[in-house]
Amino acid sequence: MNPEIVSAVEDEGAVRLSIRVCAEQVDEAVAESHEAFAVQRGLSLEAVEEMAGSRELDAAEAEYVLSKAVNFAVLKLGLTLCASSEVAPVRPLPRGTSLNVFAVVYPRPAIGLRSLEPINLTAHRVPVPGESMAAARAGADVEFVADDNVFALEVSKRLVVELPEKLEERVVAEYTDGYTRAMHAGAADAARYKSQTSTDKDSFKGMMTSQALSELYFRLALDAFFEACGLSVSEADIDAEFARIEPEQAAHLRAIYERHGDMPAIEAQARRSVALAYLKAHAL
Repeated sequence: MNPEIVSAVEDEGAVRLSIRVCAEQVDEAVAESHEAFAVQRGLSLEAVEEMAGSRELDAAEAEYVLSKAVNFAVLKLGLTLCASSEVAPVRPLPRGTSLNVFAVVYPRPAIGLRSLEPINLTAHRVPVPGESMAAARAGADVEFVADDNVFALEVSKRLVVELPEKLEERVVAEYTDGYTRAMHAGAADAARYKSQTSTDKDSFKGMMTSQALSELYFRLALDAFFEACGLSVSEADIDAEFARIEPEQAAHLRAIYERHGDMPAIEAQARRSVALAYLKAHAL
């Protein structure tokens, strides 16, 4: 896909985009979405296309086309995307239709680090099997918990960043929307979750805000460490990312991404994985 950027206007830390996607590019993106879905679900491409039908774009297809258009526009403009807000069509769209996409994108703000010193994990130590808590508190040699949650906390403490208020709001909205969709996919929804856990509206919003920003800070901090430490990504690192997405069809999925120009997203995640592995290897 190579959409036409009709306009790109800066607006208080965001960029408002108007993008024109011709009918051929819409059809190309839809076909790509079917191919990726077939690989991930272990279905034949013919079966997926039969299920999709041929009259109108469904919600998932339309969303894929919009996301694809915005991502390509962002790459064309040389931006590092932090969040986006796409405006989806509100009516059914017949296949073979051109699209006008309007979006607000939030480029990544300037990021820095307070320190490049190795992360000290002694505060997260736990007793080895059979050892008393008293021994642990006394400073005896013990094993420590070094999972990603611990590193997320410690790495994020090093981050220096100033997020525009609108960017924070968008990140939280994206996270909450993704969470709600996941609940729906599991035959549940956010309302049921709140009723089951007795979480009121304000508490639920607070929880979503905290989790969304924590994940964002972790990603930004890993980006900063990757750049500051002069790290690099190998082909093996990229292959490992595809293996995490689809262990049985990693090579096939990579071929799809390469053919359709979707590698930048995987490469960004690979950089973060490399940074996290480096920090773990050098932790104290």
